[in-house]
Amino acid sequence: MSRSEETRTRVLVVAMANSIHTARWLSQFRHKPVDIVLFPSTPSRTLHPMIIDLLGDGNEMSLQIAPLMKRMAYPLGLLDLFLDNNLRSFLLRKLILGKKRFAIIHALELQHAGYLTLKASSAIPKSSRVIISNWGSDIFWFQRFPRHKRKLESLMKIATHYSCECNRDVVLASNLGFTGTSFPVQPNAGAFSEDAFLAAHKAPSPSSRKIVMIKGYTGFVGRADLALQACRMASESLRNFEIVLYSSDIKSRWIARKLKKECNLNVTIYKKHELSHEKMLELFRSARIYIGISESDGISTSLLDAISSGCFPIQTNTSCANEWVTDGLTGSLVDFQDVNDISTAIRMALTNDDLVDNAALVNIATAQSRLSGDAIGKDINQFYSLS
Repeated sequence: MSRSEETRTRVLVVAMANSIHTARWLSQFRHKPVDIVLFPSTPSRTLHPMIIDLLGDGNEMSLQIAPLMKRMAYPLGLLDLFLDNNLRSFLLRKLILGKKRFAIIHALELQHAGYLTLKASSAIPKSSRVIISNWGSDIFWFQRFPRHKRKLESLMKIATHYSCECNRDVVLASNLGFTGTSFPVQPNAGAFSEDAFLAAHKAPSPSSRKIVMIKGYTGFVGRADLALQACRMASESLRNFEIVLYSSDIKSRWIARKLKKECNLNVTIYKKHELSHEKMLELFRSARIYIGISESDGISTSLLDAISSGCFPIQTNTSCANEWVTDGLTGSLVDFQDVNDISTAIRMALTNDDLVDNAALVNIATAQSRLSGDAIGKDINQFYSLS
């Protein structure tokens, strides 16, 4: 083994290979001396384009897809829906026990990657670091279901290190039995570029903007239907604005089209994955308010996009948005079960120019201090360093 090989860390990452969140996480290690093998945790026909780019030459990081899983992730994942993850956990165990051992095994997200890693945990050497990264609702939502709670407790027992986006979830992990080392709380989606912050500072003041952004999920815990219902109640205040529904599903698109027709509102609809992240940020920098309604969440990436762009956030109090904004001053934290509460917050943000302009100054400064490369980079270095 050469001296350069001795100084490189070998890491196994179990994660969704088609996810922008996985892609952005891995991108942070492009210039780090690490050898990463990615084991897809969900059935997907394609890799995220950013991951394909990372597979190419020119990176100090070496990224590979686990053998068989580049082309077989989809059929094996579908079969495992009926076989309790036994097929892929067998391959994962075989990979862990291979000739080249992994110093670090990292499960990005719990209900797919985490549970799959748990299924293969008998193969993990005691000397390996096992990192579990909590995404969004992984603990906050799923702990309420007995079957999931048992799995989460077992997962926490094998974890030596834990990463999450909310101080709230550090406490919840401890309640589930985690006794290892927690990394500093920070968004898992990675840093925002300095160009993004520069563009935010140059963007028009929020009080002059004419777009309302709405996160369009209605599946799982998303409640875009309630956001659109609240817009119907506040329709008189929305006459001169364009409502942009993004990442929409069939149900939210149907409701939005009905809202557009019956209330004569200007509504633009984008399907899931239709917008690049760069285009999303452009829209946020042109938006006065952002509305994100859900029954459960972590720190919503859309919320971070909003505050870093000077867009006033209206977010349900089921997330940990309270760790980033102050209710009534730099954002509105609303009850997802109270549509009147949501519509009141919308009217306030649409009519109070001082509120949205003052909030933008504070929010952009907060985002820059906590989401810049310098702020996040020093903590990221801890993940795959064994020193």
